[in-house]
Amino acid sequence: MHDHPNVPGDTPGLPVETAPRALLSHYGAEWQISTEGGAWIAVRKSADGRHVEVHAGHYPAELAAKLEMAGQPAAQLARLQREYPGWSIRHVSEGFGFEADQGDKRLWAQTLADLEARVRREAEAG
Repeated sequence: MHDHPNVPGDTPGLPVETAPRALLSHYGAEWQISTEGGAWIAVRKSADGRHVEVHAGHYPAELAAKLEMAGQPAAQLARLQREYPGWSIRHVSEGFGFEADQGDKRLWAQTLADLEARVRREAEAG
């Protein structure tokens, strides 16, 4: 089971209306974030308006993970794979987030940066 971080809107009692502000504070003004029909939606348009990128999630954390993946250059994932050759590091095949495993150790994180920190801690611990 994955240990998912709490994000406003994922946890009962936290105000849902704060989730778009939290997402915007992390992903910048380039994304227009809204809710529609129970889904969280992010839209980014090119400067000339000819290209539109849309991502959606059931929860703010799911949308955040998709925006993280949209903003992650493949080079960053490849760098981690080179730096930690004993680990299998990848985007999850179902759902959202990133995972890494080495033998019986399995790690999950919502973002690639968080996963990198967890893998680094495991590697340092031996």
